[in-house]
Amino acid sequence: MKIFFTLFLCCKFFFVTAQWNNNPAVNNLIASTPGDDYLTTLISDGAGGSIHFFNIGNDDVYAQKISAMGVLQWGGTTNPVKVCDATNQQEDIVAIPDGSGGAFVAWSDYRHSNDSGEIYIQHISATGLPLWAANGQRITTSLTIDDYGPGLCADGSGGVIVSWSRDNNIDDIQVFAQRINSAGTMQWVSNGVQVCTAPGFRVGNTIVSDGSNGFISIFVDSRNDPNGLDYDYLSGNELTNGDIYAQRINGNGNRLWTNNGVAVCTAGGNQGAFEFNTAIPDGNGGVMFAYDDGRNDVLDINGDPTNNDMYVQKLNNNGVSQWAQNGVPVSNAGGNQFITNVSTDGSGGIVVLFENFPVNTMYAQRVISTGTVAWAVNGIAVTAPGQNSYDAKITADGAGNIIVAYIEDITKQLRAQKLGSTGTFLWGTGGVSISNTGSNQRDVEIVASGNGSAIASWSDSRILVSTNTDVFASKILSTGVLDGIGTTTFVTAANGNWNSPSTWVGGVVPTINAVVTVKHNVTVTANATCKSLKVETASGRVTVKTGLKLTVTN
Repeated sequence: MKIFFTLFLCCKFFFVTAQWNNNPAVNNLIASTPGDDYLTTLISDGAGGSIHFFNIGNDDVYAQKISAMGVLQWGGTTNPVKVCDATNQQEDIVAIPDGSGGAFVAWSDYRHSNDSGEIYIQHISATGLPLWAANGQRITTSLTIDDYGPGLCADGSGGVIVSWSRDNNIDDIQVFAQRINSAGTMQWVSNGVQVCTAPGFRVGNTIVSDGSNGFISIFVDSRNDPNGLDYDYLSGNELTNGDIYAQRINGNGNRLWTNNGVAVCTAGGNQGAFEFNTAIPDGNGGVMFAYDDGRNDVLDINGDPTNNDMYVQKLNNNGVSQWAQNGVPVSNAGGNQFITNVSTDGSGGIVVLFENFPVNTMYAQRVISTGTVAWAVNGIAVTAPGQNSYDAKITADGAGNIIVAYIEDITKQLRAQKLGSTGTFLWGTGGVSISNTGSNQRDVEIVASGNGSAIASWSDSRILVSTNTDVFASKILSTGVLDGIGTTTFVTAANGNWNSPSTWVGGVVPTINAVVTVKHNVTVTANATCKSLKVETASGRVTVKTGLKLTVTN
């Protein structure tokens, strides 16, 4: 006989405790389609696993789920779940868990026009089934207006709220929002409710749930800028005195604070740079958030900032600032600081991750619930001296610590560090290696996985099939060790007995975690197990003696 697999019987004799690979030169492949796969968003599945959203070739949207044990849930690496493959580009992808093992995902969609985007959304079930309209539920129908940059939060009743910026390409940019129930039906007026109606322009997709079926929106506002009402000026120039405002909207789509929004920061200079990951709920119906701040800025001869700082603020559910007027400084060191990511500190406060230029080092700062800065003045470097880093993200580990994943610039390694509640390094001075292939790695994301662990994912060009980029992941345990069992490659060296060392290159018989390639005639004379098996049909053959088993576990 050619080969005998005991795939059903093996369940009685062999239990796979993990499918994660703990070799930083191997990791776990999430997606490898014929096109380039670029990770865009990573969220928790609520059960210790993670859901990965990615663009294929910067156009179509796909997704894959991996369990806490490291087992792919939604097809294989070459056939993940299709979220949207409509014509033209789909971009600005954001996602949140649905609370039942699935996800809500929204994006800017240009299927109707190359210049004017529309907002689409989809609900993916825990089993990877798109539950709403094929290629997404359409939220906006403005056609000639550019709707872009969605943000998401749960509505608390099984549905979702999406917010976005709307540019009519004539004289106005505003923030709008829509609520969608669990059946995918829009609950508010067609094309959404306007978040703020004050004179001027505003942009921002930062929203969080208010805990009462509504949401809080944080946005950049031009009303106090010298040219803040001049659309033509703003279309070609950045604000010089943009401020931060906020608005709360209830579950019926009504503004709860003033129609003009509440002023959060009106300090001199420009405040802004909002992304969807710069705010978190405070646990009591309010919000904590970080923002870039130019009140101390000095512009160079080209008008570019040279001294941008970082601030944070907390609002209660009535829109009242809880910390210092115009915010608490996270860092006002020399040079430019820019937000990378924020996370809860696990105790009612916020941790801000930011990059400092020109030193190209990632820093972090913790602000506790009372608005007091907890770590060193201007933050602590999360990497070792000389270990320049970029593309970093953070997550709370659920045990009072923060895990940071980042690319180390010189060696191009993907590394991780855990910071204790006092800002101390818990994984050594230089952190731990997640991926050390030296390939081009980017788009790093990280989520908590329970018990102090985390899952990191990223885009990676290591396979280099037609220069393709793929998506990889690894799970880091609370000790800083990669979860799983290592995979070792075994190749036959000659015809012979499977259990004879002379049959194998290197003189070692395959183990249960082996990836095996058979190029010769091999006979199994005692029960054997491997993780995967490839038989090259031109020269290879595997014969299993009667009554014996060759068990392939993957």
